[in-house]
Amino acid sequence: MLVAGGGEGATLREVLRHNTVQEAVMVDIDEELVRMCDEWLPEWHQGAFKDPRSTIIFDDARKIIPQYQNHFDVIVSDLTDPLEAGPSQYLFTREFYQMIYDALTDDGVLTVQSGAGDPLYPYLYGCIARTLQEVFPIVRPYWCFVASFMLPWGFILASKKHDPLEIPREEIARRIEQRQVQGLRYYDPGTHYGMFGIPPYLRDVISKARVLTDDQPFLWEA
Repeated sequence: MLVAGGGEGATLREVLRHNTVQEAVMVDIDEELVRMCDEWLPEWHQGAFKDPRSTIIFDDARKIIPQYQNHFDVIVSDLTDPLEAGPSQYLFTREFYQMIYDALTDDGVLTVQSGAGDPLYPYLYGCIARTLQEVFPIVRPYWCFVASFMLPWGFILASKKHDPLEIPREEIARRIEQRQVQGLRYYDPGTHYGMFGIPPYLRDVISKARVLTDDQPFLWEA
């Protein structure tokens, strides 16, 4: 599997909870930040950078991901917001998501950290969902409350084949037990389905959103 972004190591930490993960590649453009987090935020990464399954690459995800074809079962996009002229602006476009699609196996799944899910500025969330719908046959928006942001936050799962809403509750519990996943404080078979129950205002935003492209990427508006 691959993590795009995720500099402090917390996403990599959570991925490695699963004993089914044999290879975890993390690509982050900011080596200095990752080195600082490795040294000063051990409670966040909890040794994930040193796990023998981990490979850390300091480079642009848009440059690295096309080097892999039909390789990853899972890709997690944990990138900074697409600020104008920032390093992530072109990591939310249809062209980039096509690169991810090509890097995934036939069973592949992508999950994207997609910005705020509150009623005041959910437009990035809507645009990412619409853009993913142009590339993947199955796109399932979900959300949860992120305490450090004090906001509901949006995420989107995009899949080539598997629909998260068709997994039985018993199967989710079985997988967690079989993988010997410990320390989960939020996710379980009960919260799985609730996370995909987004409110009407988010569904409306998605239906009206535009597709992001390299020619017309997302631009923050006041």
